[in-house]
Amino acid sequence: MSPTPLESWVDEAATLTKPDNVVWCDGSDQIYQALVEEDLRTGVFFNLDAKTYHNCYLHRSHPGDMARTEHLTFICTPDKEDAGPNNNWKSPTEAKERVGALFQGCMKGRTLHVPPYIMGPMRHSCTIHGANAQARIPSREPHISSFQYTTKEVTSDKQG
Repeated sequence: MSPTPLESWVDEAATLTKPDNVVWCDGSDQIYQALVEEDLRTGVFFNLDAKTYHNCYLHRSHPGDMARTEHLTFICTPDKEDAGPNNNWKSPTEAKERVGALFQGCMKGRTLHVPPYIMGPMRHSCTIHGANAQARIPSREPHISSFQYTTKEVTSDKQG
């Protein structure tokens, strides 16, 4: 069976970044527990009072996290209009040329996690599905943390 477009994209990202492992975050209890245990062990998560807040944790992100630097975040689509009026835009070709070298081998010694996401309400005609390939870097050093893959397909409530 041939790989899906998402599987091909993750393979491409892994070939470029060279992670030690790739973990598909599938929503299972096993993946959840492994992520929580890793975050507790590395000091990213802190337990809250188990009696009052069962299974609740404090998460502290690093100030240098890429999500906090909007001027370095770009939507890369063939058409600038697809990025919307409030986003930075680059063509996919230009973006790959500019940052490709930065990503080369950047995941050595790390695990590449692939969590899914949904933009919009489930089963809505405008909902877009995607996945994010991201590094979980326990040292909390500033880093390039993620790539995103978004399907061009939308879901629909309408039956065939």
